[in-house]
Amino acid sequence: MASGVNPIAKGMAFGLKQLIAYTFINNEVSNMTKEAPNLLVSNHSYGITGGWLYDGTNWNWNGDTTLSKSESYYAGYYSSDAQMYDSIAYHAPNYLTVFAAGNSNGNDANGQGPAVGASYLYNGGSKATRSAAMASNLTYGSVAMGQTAKNIIAVGAVNGLPLGYSGPGDVQIASFSSWGPTDDGRIKPELVADGVNVTSSISTSTTAYSSFSGTSMATPNVTGSLLLLQEYYKQKHPNAFMLASTLKALALHTADEAGASPGPDYIYGYGLLDVLKASSVITSSFNKKTDTIIEKTLTTATPYTVSFVASGNGPLKATLVWTDPPAVPVTSVLLNNTTPRLINDLDLRISSGSNTYFPWILNPNSPTAAATKGDDKLNNIEQVQVDSVVPGKTYTITVSNKGTLVRNGTQAFSLIVSSIGGTAYCTSVFPYQPLQIRMLQGIKAILILPA
Repeated sequence: MASGVNPIAKGMAFGLKQLIAYTFINNEVSNMTKEAPNLLVSNHSYGITGGWLYDGTNWNWNGDTTLSKSESYYAGYYSSDAQMYDSIAYHAPNYLTVFAAGNSNGNDANGQGPAVGASYLYNGGSKATRSAAMASNLTYGSVAMGQTAKNIIAVGAVNGLPLGYSGPGDVQIASFSSWGPTDDGRIKPELVADGVNVTSSISTSTTAYSSFSGTSMATPNVTGSLLLLQEYYKQKHPNAFMLASTLKALALHTADEAGASPGPDYIYGYGLLDVLKASSVITSSFNKKTDTIIEKTLTTATPYTVSFVASGNGPLKATLVWTDPPAVPVTSVLLNNTTPRLINDLDLRISSGSNTYFPWILNPNSPTAAATKGDDKLNNIEQVQVDSVVPGKTYTITVSNKGTLVRNGTQAFSLIVSSIGGTAYCTSVFPYQPLQIRMLQGIKAILILPA
């Protein structure tokens, strides 16, 4: 919301008239619960580090207090905070919380901990000496605790792009930014944004500024931008805002590709936030052009199907997001417990004729591997992309579920679809060819065109 006395520090939503602010250490969950019914987004530039944290004076260890493990169980763990964030979101369907993914990556000096034999603090101030068995922070799996919630957006930090985006190689992750997966294999972070050397207002005066780096700087970039998308949607649809799941799906659907391989990964999530592309989908959907935004409710064992004609204007792409009921944190085994935290398992498929196209999936047991296609049983986000589409051909999108949907046997969901709205063609008795010229006896030429 910064008004931009210094114009390079102008906030994304600088025209907003009211800010509701709390410190996260004072009744965070109760304050979120109280405000949630009247909010569209909230920014959370904080979190609990999994493992080593340097506070500027002391090294601190965030993990088990028995000091018997080399790795902090906080990393990747679906905590009681994550459960509460998911519960708040489930009961306030228009409210989307945006969290910093964390600065716990073991690639960064601040994630490597004190020297062996040096002292550190744990358990609120107790002092101990680091042993050789205590490893540096994780790289993969370093997103921790509350940021592992299903219904939030966790934001990673990347270097700025002063020349803009031209391809995946332009997006470079910050050394400190935490990576997924969660212990149960879900994708984190979901998005990335500029979080390195960001000029920001500070509290010493109304004209004071400084430069900071961290996922805490990338997060308000995303939060303010998402609020603008809600404002624009409301301008086009005067009686409604998007569901939080719709806003999340829109942001992931239109994110710029990042990382070494197509599809999501555990470093960049679905990519770099691109608000212009997201707003274009809202415009196109409203004008019934090449994109559509769908909000529906699924009933157990009753699939939702819808058919579209491919435009050929890029790959046919569909993104499904739903606000999943909260899961219960595992307590029997805290370290690297792979029990799935997904409650309602929805499935997204695109089909045409005998061909069925599946969503992107990642393998948490091989986190460096590129995304493949298959049946996702872990995430409440699914995205299907059909690269080789036939313009004018009809494709059917199906949303279904496994088992029985909890909470009254229903589940609201959001679906974004792009590259539709083409003109259907029909087949004829002749093979489909752009143009045939056949020479027949007594006739100079017959032109046989597609029907």
